[in-house]
Amino acid sequence: MFQTLAATSLCGPLVRLIQCAVPHIEKLTVMVVGNSTTHSDSLGISLIQHGLFDSIASIFPHSQNLRELCWLLSNLVMCGQYALTELIRGGLFEAVFALTASNDISVATEAVWVALNAMIAAGERQLDVLVEGG
Repeated sequence: MFQTLAATSLCGPLVRLIQCAVPHIEKLTVMVVGNSTTHSDSLGISLIQHGLFDSIASIFPHSQNLRELCWLLSNLVMCGQYALTELIRGGLFEAVFALTASNDISVATEAVWVALNAMIAAGERQLDVLVEGG
């Protein structure tokens, strides 16, 4: 089912919904995308290719749903080295890493998961970039 979703035209609308100005719609969309990407690396890659990281960057870190966004990013970095490269290239990794010092423990915890999953998914060169950046 998720491979079918990746092949359809739903990726673009889902990516645009992430930017919704209504916090509960943004949160619902993040949860749908996050749950979907836990089952399909190809869907995660397709969403990234449709501009998902740009959409997240446009609302990050002013979103009311930072915990959920970090959770989504931790799922996406597990889609492979391409996903991690795009996360680093877009500057999102640095923004997420800054949240590890958040006063909101739930946000900080999810930000740490992004960093941990990034280290697991990283190739040798990517690991060097992560260590230098963090």
